[in-house]
Amino acid sequence: MSEEWQADLYTAIEEFRQVYKEPYRLKNGENTLTIDLGKGIKPVRTQFGDSLRFEVIDEKGYEYVLLVRKNSRLYKALLSALSKYFKDMNMAGKEVPSKIRVSIVKVGSGKATTYDVKIVEK
Repeated sequence: MSEEWQADLYTAIEEFRQVYKEPYRLKNGENTLTIDLGKGIKPVRTQFGDSLRFEVIDEKGYEYVLLVRKNSRLYKALLSALSKYFKDMNMAGKEVPSKIRVSIVKVGSGKATTYDVKIVEK
């Protein structure tokens, strides 16, 4: 494979990632993500039910889509942390930034999975 061909392939893959973002898969343990509120939180309907679509950036700078089902524990934990953060920012008279860093700790698998979500201050 020539170096020029490899560079073209890498460029094509990066352009594809920008248009068709991969879903982010949470790993067991701590996941630190940046939620891009500027792109909005969109309700979507998937084959598994109603979900919210978050545009996120991982620690390496790659952009993904985080789909959170409305009946999941992650949905409750994430919205609880975000609403508390928005309330605290409002009470302090501060503007909410367009990008918010969150730490999502996933423990377990299947129906026994638990999530702990915290807003990470920069």
